[in-house]
Amino acid sequence: MTCTHHDWEFSGESGDCIKGKPCALAEHPLKIENGEVLVDTADITPCRLA
Repeated sequence: MTCTHHDWEFSGESGDCIKGKPCALAEHPLKIENGEVLVDTADITPCRLA
């Protein structure tokens, strides 16, 4: 997966960053409904890197 804002790349299997600053994607509950991926963001606080 690629972040189009930063051009960082992440492993779709582990969430680890493979291009960009050392980091990893967090896991969040999701479901697929009518062909759309819906992510539960109710309890998520954004984590911004300086």
